[in-house]
Amino acid sequence: MRPGESRGDAIVVADASGENPRELVSARGGWHTHWPAWSADGRFVYFSETTATWNGEPSEIFRVPAGGGEPQAVVRTTRRALFPLPSADGGLFYAANPAGVDLDLWWRASSEDEPQRLTTGVGEYAEPRVSADGRTLVATLIEYRQALVSVPVVFGGAVVLRRLTDEFGGDLEPSLSPRGGRMALSSSRSGRRNLWTAEPDGSNLRPLTSDAALEERPSLSPDAGQVAFVSDRGGQRGIWIVNSDGVASRRLVAAPVLDTLTWSPDGRQIAHAVPGGSVPQLSIVSVNDGAVRPLPTPAGGHSPAWSPRGDVVAYLEPRGPGRAYLKFVSSRGQPLYQGLPDGPPLTNGFVAWAPDGKRLVAVGVPGSSKATFWIVSPESSPPFRKLIELPEEVRPRGITWTSDGSALIFGRQETLSDLVLFERSTVN
Repeated sequence: MRPGESRGDAIVVADASGENPRELVSARGGWHTHWPAWSADGRFVYFSETTATWNGEPSEIFRVPAGGGEPQAVVRTTRRALFPLPSADGGLFYAANPAGVDLDLWWRASSEDEPQRLTTGVGEYAEPRVSADGRTLVATLIEYRQALVSVPVVFGGAVVLRRLTDEFGGDLEPSLSPRGGRMALSSSRSGRRNLWTAEPDGSNLRPLTSDAALEERPSLSPDAGQVAFVSDRGGQRGIWIVNSDGVASRRLVAAPVLDTLTWSPDGRQIAHAVPGGSVPQLSIVSVNDGAVRPLPTPAGGHSPAWSPRGDVVAYLEPRGPGRAYLKFVSSRGQPLYQGLPDGPPLTNGFVAWAPDGKRLVAVGVPGSSKATFWIVSPESSPPFRKLIELPEEVRPRGITWTSDGSALIFGRQETLSDLVLFERSTVN
């Protein structure tokens, strides 16, 4: 796999020496191709494809002829189907969560047969591998510890993190309005990933939605009266809106949203990112009627954040393998702050404005190194100041500012894992 961050990943085949590489699957803006695996007869390469950078929803399994050709769908879903492992007898092991939160291992004898779930219980089963004789399977069993954490925005001293919710509720992606009020978040504490609300200190948690759909990436409107979110209700991903009291939900538009949702200061529009040709693109949807228009940027973009105090949209511009940089445009696509230096690369990152509209937090989440938070003041010198680095086993999932701008709240995901072995009772 040749990584390209938000510009998309490619799948490449080469000689065992590394020479004579050729692309089997070309990169497409906003699409990630992970975990390539050969079929036993060498005729196909299987892989998973997703719009998320961390094997999130939606993820599906495809295969492509080793000699070249169009990819063919193998497992379709609005949830996750990952880590394909073709077997010698033509079957397929893989990991999926068709109805729940965690991945289990599945087995499908052929494309015509119904898949069989092989594992149950707490935790995610991932990355299966099978022995040469087909009798032993090894996999990773992952335990996620997910909680909301606050960090003060101070420089010159030790930065102390304070946990707001417990590590076992699956709390991620917090959102607060600049005007204060209750916080919206995504959580799996009910056994499904739905929307919840809480006080800014993490107390008094209450469910906002409770259906069987996957619901994530909440974003509170400027007046805190509505929550925009991404859902797969009805078997199709799109942007939905619900009142802050949990009533009157409606789908705004069907769209393969890549990452953050962000409201205009007047609450009439929502900006988001979608896959593009060679780079992801920004779009704006009207809250009133669902009309969509492109938000032009010089070189594509993702992870938009609309200033609460003016017509300024911050976003990340993909540029080369594994790099993205902070840029600014108006809602009509006019570049802003053009004299601002690129600053640090913000791989797999996201941004959020402070309530005063003068500062942002910009987060970089490289796949193989530490996530870093930067406080950016476009009109100050220096414009970029490092706030904190997280341990390598910790990944941030969503971030927001407190209403007074003194602290950040983010979703902290720590990953623990074990290796597990399974013995097959029979071999077909």
